[in-house]
Amino acid sequence: MEPISIVMGLSKIIPAVASWFGNDDDADTAESIIDIAKAVTGIEDPQDAAEQIKNDPALHIQFQQAMQPIIISRLEEDTKRLQATNETMRAEYASKSWYISGWRPTFGYIVAFSWLFMMIAMGVSILKNPTQAPTIIAAMSNLSFMWGIALAVLGVNVQQRSKDKQLSAGHAPMPGLLSSLTKKFLK
Repeated sequence: MEPISIVMGLSKIIPAVASWFGNDDDADTAESIIDIAKAVTGIEDPQDAAEQIKNDPALHIQFQQAMQPIIISRLEEDTKRLQATNETMRAEYASKSWYISGWRPTFGYIVAFSWLFMMIAMGVSILKNPTQAPTIIAAMSNLSFMWGIALAVLGVNVQQRSKDKQLSAGHAPMPGLLSSLTKKFLK
């Protein structure tokens, strides 16, 4: 069995391990976890070591304890990354650049003009070739996923801009439908 599969089996013991994969260093991460499993059990075969840890509660605890430094290191790395992201977002928000406040309307205009151009092209195509109308409409319906994403992003942009305006005016934004329903049902 390959190292990543063995480690994913051990992720039932330490769930945080599963989130460590999907990067360029997956093989190194898996090897370091397997090395710890082999050291805890004293068994050289990675599969046997993992099975032994899963089946023996004492080894289970020893493995968790041996993994603590790695878990703490990963959490510290995540914290540093999140702090850097947070600082970047704060700097962008504090910036008085025209584009910080202008990218949402720019995206809105691009979506609106794209939609208008597409509808005009579809209308002209149907008027010139009425017999091809079903084919043209079917071809346009294939774009529904793309338009769904674009309009969802546009909706989020409009909602966030409204919240930004309310905050800059000194008002707390009104809760949305989902948060209102959540509060109602959790009472």
